[in-house]
Amino acid sequence: MAQINQPDFKKIFESSPGLYLILLPDLTIVAVSDSYLNATMTKREEILGKDLFEVFPDNPDDVGATGVSNLRASLNIVRKEKKAHTMAIQKYDIRRPDGTFEERHWSPLNTPVLDENNEVLYIIHRVEDVTEMVKMKELEKQQKQKIKESTELIEQMRQLSEHLQNIREEERANIAREIHDELGQQMTAMKMDISWLLKKMKGIDDTVQRRMGDLTSIVDETIKSIRRIAAELRPGILDDLGLIAAIEWQLKEFEKRSGIHTKINSSEDEPNISEHVKTGLFRILQESLTNVARHAKAKHVNVSFLEEEDYLILTIADDGVGFEAKKVMANKTFGLLGMKERSTMMGGSYEIFSTPKKGTVVSVTVPLQFV
Repeated sequence: MAQINQPDFKKIFESSPGLYLILLPDLTIVAVSDSYLNATMTKREEILGKDLFEVFPDNPDDVGATGVSNLRASLNIVRKEKKAHTMAIQKYDIRRPDGTFEERHWSPLNTPVLDENNEVLYIIHRVEDVTEMVKMKELEKQQKQKIKESTELIEQMRQLSEHLQNIREEERANIAREIHDELGQQMTAMKMDISWLLKKMKGIDDTVQRRMGDLTSIVDETIKSIRRIAAELRPGILDDLGLIAAIEWQLKEFEKRSGIHTKINSSEDEPNISEHVKTGLFRILQESLTNVARHAKAKHVNVSFLEEEDYLILTIADDGVGFEAKKVMANKTFGLLGMKERSTMMGGSYEIFSTPKKGTVVSVTVPLQFV
């Protein structure tokens, strides 16, 4: 067995934990560092002077057999090419004194020591314990997977929410048509019958005629209520004449009910947008106007619906009392959450700006590529 000048290797062992020094060509272990012995839970006399593969049997049934095969291949490369070779991270099950195994991950490096004739004299087998790094990477991988699953779940929930919104709009449209057509027609027929009766009852009884006249007025008010309810459920003008016309109609109705002056600034030609986006923007307008009527104490509301570059922008601005936007957004009110969710479903963004005593501005921006 060749002898090693131990002092020459002492510094190497002290600075590089986990080393084998192997005598070639018979791969006998001639030196080993204390740190390697500690890491592998072995004693020096158990491995010193032995063939490397007596310590690590190259047996496919043994624990760590894949790592041993890779080690043999790496050593062959080092001996043949006479240059260092870094092995892939290996998993080893280190046997504890009690007979149980501890899983460790090592990153081995085999470096040849050449003599004056450029022949391999020794191979330094250095092992770095990267178990904690591997665990961290595995944890990171698991976290990424959880994030991916959460993102997919959120997207599924968003799609479900969009599906439910579409179903709700269809139901509103159906109910609005039924109310307008069936009830409206029935009330109109009732009014015609009352008018016929009034003509037949002329000169008979003034009291009865007055009561019939009152009944006619009630029928007229009922017809108006039916039309209003049907329009609020789903304004036919939105489907028949488009979004700009529906916004104008909604602002007039809002002005009648609230007494708040309204103004609209819109493009002359309405962009060709899908029913999904048209409905979403209209519902956001309705919710914004409801908030103005309830909370703003405003005198004016200005609505802007314009196409700018590659975006559609809907803005609702009031001159009301305003509020601290951060506090209101933190409360996550359903109205604001609903508007934000509708904006997201359209592929757009929703922003609200407000300052106490300086009014509020709601802005929805939708890329034209999504309309």
